[in-house]
Amino acid sequence: RSPPSSAALHARLWTAQALQRTMLCALHLLTGLLVTGVALASPHAQLLFSSVMPKEAPPAAYEETPPSIPEVHFGSIAEGRSIDGKPFPLVVTPAGGMQSLRDVTMFLEKHRRELDRLLTQHGALLFRGFPLPSATDFSAFVEALGYEDFPYVGGAAVRTRVAPRVFTSNESPPSEVIPFHHELAQTPNSPGKILFFCGTAPPQGGETPILHSGELLRVLRQQVPALIQNLEEHGVRYVRVMPEHDDASSALGRSWRSAFLIPDSGRPRRDRKAAERHLKAKGYAFEWLANNDLRTITPVLHPVRSLPDGAHFKQAFFNQIVAAYTGWTDARNTGEKAVLIATSDGKRGKHGTVLPRCDMQKVEKAHRDLQVVFAWQKGDVLVLDNRQCMHARNSFVPPRRILASLASDSLQ
Repeated sequence: RSPPSSAALHARLWTAQALQRTMLCALHLLTGLLVTGVALASPHAQLLFSSVMPKEAPPAAYEETPPSIPEVHFGSIAEGRSIDGKPFPLVVTPAGGMQSLRDVTMFLEKHRRELDRLLTQHGALLFRGFPLPSATDFSAFVEALGYEDFPYVGGAAVRTRVAPRVFTSNESPPSEVIPFHHELAQTPNSPGKILFFCGTAPPQGGETPILHSGELLRVLRQQVPALIQNLEEHGVRYVRVMPEHDDASSALGRSWRSAFLIPDSGRPRRDRKAAERHLKAKGYAFEWLANNDLRTITPVLHPVRSLPDGAHFKQAFFNQIVAAYTGWTDARNTGEKAVLIATSDGKRGKHGTVLPRCDMQKVEKAHRDLQVVFAWQKGDVLVLDNRQCMHARNSFVPPRRILASLASDSLQ
């Protein structure tokens, strides 16, 4: 027999190598199954093996290009964050040719739906460099965005209306720090949007820090999983003592008259009955105290909420837990008792249990770690999706004039 050709030898060699590779793969597979069994049986091996185990996929990275709107540019600020590739906040600046208030309102009216979609995707939009010198201009800006007005009912802050859709932000003293919160999350009804306008930038401090509550919830599920599970299972109640008349020395000094829109009729008993009717309609428990102060206990509220379609996260840590726990302390209130896990039914004066201090320290730190803090510039407008974003206020050196507006989710 003649010797095999070089081609035949090459084919036999390739077949032998393929068979060897197949046997090695089978051996690796068998070894992997044995390792898996060890990993499941041993805590230490399980910890090591978990690093290569499949994990829940994070939200998709930001790949969508902002819409082509020739009147503006989209970008970010140096102090901002990138959340899975999405700028937070998304910054909107005029591309040129926007010289008057009429130019601004025409732009907003034309592109309100695209801007609303971007707000849902990013959670926060910072409009910077637009010709908006006054509170009246800001009111026109809000109106042109197209969201329906939302009344400020039930809130804790003392505020004064200065334009048709504009009021002062919290009027507490400059030294007071206002902790992170979602606007009116301590009430059964809260606005879909909150907008801030810088009329006068302070020389020092006075920032309005923001954070994305979807990202916050993702972190808290890892750091304090038992607390989050407890909150989701039971919900929370907020407890607050309200004075009869506004107390501007306190960050939560809004009176029950202002909170529930009850003017002084000169007939105290009649006014108290009006407040009681409002509270009963909303499911509150209440108690009248000395000096005509009013202690209110909210119905059970859910501190984790689902987010609308188009949002980057599915859920958010929507509440005023940190604000109440760390900030609701004044002559009438104690912060650590102002928010309760609703483990009780509310009967016999038992409304829940206080939050664990060790967990709350971790929650507070997570807020600080995820915050975005930037200096105000005159004319800035910050639009927040209140379902997704918390905001706060740093102490400051006056003068500072930051105005606010509340809006619903509905476009006109």
